[in-house]
Amino acid sequence: MATIDVSGLDVVQEAMRKLTGGEFRRRVREGTYMVGKELENVMKVYPPKPAHSTYVRQHHLEQAWNTQRTNNGAVVANSQTYARWVQSAKDQVWFHKLTGWTTDEQGVKRIEDMDIISNLMEKALMAGV
Repeated sequence: MATIDVSGLDVVQEAMRKLTGGEFRRRVREGTYMVGKELENVMKVYPPKPAHSTYVRQHHLEQAWNTQRTNNGAVVANSQTYARWVQSAKDQVWFHKLTGWTTDEQGVKRIEDMDIISNLMEKALMAGV
């Protein structure tokens, strides 16, 4: 399970004081959506094609990534039926691991390592405050 450390609590507290409950929740959902879009972008990146491969990539997997807004924030998903065999940490087959496909867990870790989650959440909370 991924955890997120939040810094800048004073900024969040200030936003909470200025925003009504509904507006605060809307902005948190917007921030979550922005984080989801960043994850989507990470997951869309194809690894380099193996040197001797004759397979022609059609980028269907890339095109099937999508971030949907929900009542609680966002869901990042891929609609291709085979996506889990390529990019799920739980189900990825060995040859996709060897060729360097990013898994869902690796994608989340990259977003965390980019240190942008708190920046995007702060941007969403402070918009118009």
